[in-house]
Amino acid sequence: MNGKTLAAAFTTLVMSVAAPARAAVKAAMEDVSIDSFRAAFNNDQKKVRVVAILSPTSLSCQHGHRVLHDTFYKLKDNPNLKGTLIWFPQAPTDTKEVAGVQDSTVEPDNRLSGVWDKDSSFSRLFMKTLKMKLPAWDVYLVYAPGTIWDKEKPPVPDFWMHQQGISSGADRYQFLNPKTFQERVGKLVKAADAPATTP
Repeated sequence: MNGKTLAAAFTTLVMSVAAPARAAVKAAMEDVSIDSFRAAFNNDQKKVRVVAILSPTSLSCQHGHRVLHDTFYKLKDNPNLKGTLIWFPQAPTDTKEVAGVQDSTVEPDNRLSGVWDKDSSFSRLFMKTLKMKLPAWDVYLVYAPGTIWDKEKPPVPDFWMHQQGISSGADRYQFLNPKTFQERVGKLVKAADAPATTP
């Protein structure tokens, strides 16, 4: 068993023992399809939208999950921010139930929702949008208000970061930096909050 596999197994064990109560009170995670997500994405076009594709047993994804939660917390109660955590089975230990437990490890925020991509469709689809060499996961995408998904591929985000290696094809200068990520999201939300000016 290599280090990554051992870490994933340990994480699964800890979550299964330490967090059953939180998982029990959380509503069952919904499956997501590309069509349903596209409709929800476009319906929220007036908001800043954050999309993350995550593995529930990956330690780096768990870190990214906390970064997203902290970002939303810093912009607490702002209605112009919406986030979707797309959990998917990147590893054999990744299940819908484990994703639900990991999703419950942070305080609930009705602007930030978790969904389950059982077929890993989004990882492959966003790989094309982001021009990565490997399926896209452990990625954190930010869309400004007004962006519409009206083509087969998802639109290119206004800003995005990741926690992937060089082999993925992702720009190493876009590696997830919590402070930078939170500042960029904050600027977009501030712009969305500003009243429209009449020419």
